[in-house]
Amino acid sequence: MAKPGVATLGVGVSLPGLIDSGRGVGVFSPNVPMTNGHPPAADLGARLELPAVLVQESQALCLSERYHGLAVGMSDFAMLDASVGVGLGVVSGGRPVQGHSGFAGELGHVTVVADGGRACGCGNRGCLETECSDTALAWRVGQRLGKAVTVEEALIAASPAELQANVRYLAVAAAAVVNLFNPATLFVHTQLFDAFPGVFDEFVTETHRRALKPSFADCRVVRAKGNKRQGAVAAVVQSLTNAVADGAGFP
Repeated sequence: MAKPGVATLGVGVSLPGLIDSGRGVGVFSPNVPMTNGHPPAADLGARLELPAVLVQESQALCLSERYHGLAVGMSDFAMLDASVGVGLGVVSGGRPVQGHSGFAGELGHVTVVADGGRACGCGNRGCLETECSDTALAWRVGQRLGKAVTVEEALIAASPAELQANVRYLAVAAAAVVNLFNPATLFVHTQLFDAFPGVFDEFVTETHRRALKPSFADCRVVRAKGNKRQGAVAAVVQSLTNAVADGAGFP
């Protein structure tokens, strides 16, 4: 804001979990629980004296890819985020699919380990995000090494078996998205693909094996280019634009 010659018009906050977009309140965020019941964007906007908007982080990734990445001009695509947690954003007919209460896309809290599984921040056990997120890989590697490691450290130190476990469950998630939503393009946001050059191809092959063949044949699987910070900025731009020109979804 203090940079000379630059006008700051607004601020965006990208938040994981369930968002009440109408009130700008975090309803339930397993990975950022201190925001539950609070309006983080409004609080920040009040302190900075700027318009502020709260956006769910999977939707932020969709906005980022739509404005700044590989989805420019696309009206039908899905965004699978497997970074800190696992979330899903779906754009159909140029508009985000949000569900009745705006809570759609919480794919990471589908149970995939029915008998037990690791505890998840949502209070359940065996959730998908405990098996295929970047932080799940860091947890696996850390358990073997006997210490906490970052995702970047895990990508270097991970064994083939640990990487394969992440790839397998990530493919389960991707195949579910392909089968349920039939997107023209599926973008996948994860650092897992940085582990070694062939891991993305291995993931696509595994997704192909698990998805319905006609649905997979009609879907392009691509590594996402955008990020959540870009998405938060794009949400502000969209909000300010809609304030002066009635609109919804993506232009």
